Amino acid sequence: PNHRMALAIQYHECAHILQYRAYNYDPAALDRAMRRVYGKANGTEHMADCIADVMGAQRRGVYSTSGSTTTTYVAGYGGKCSSAHYSAAKKIIAGSKA
Repeated sequence: PNHRMALAIQYHECAHILQYRAYNYDPAALDRAMRRVYGKANGTEHMADCIADVMGAQRRGVYSTSGSTTTTYVAGYGGKCSSAHYSAAKKIIAGSKA
């Protein structure tokens, strides 16, 4: 599907592939690095959101479901992405460690 919310989720999941590639498919190393970059637990998920943003995801929005009915959506795990997060995201997209 090419709905903005579906695309945001697809970019997020693609970001996990890029993360694992950058960290040689070592989940423990990836989790340690993402916690270090994000500064909290769940860094791997948060950074996947930031990577998705860099790739063009629109994680928040509103769409019409039928006629005048609208629905607000939020894709991802929430939280803000800082400039440091976006910098790390760009490195991961390029295939480097953050």
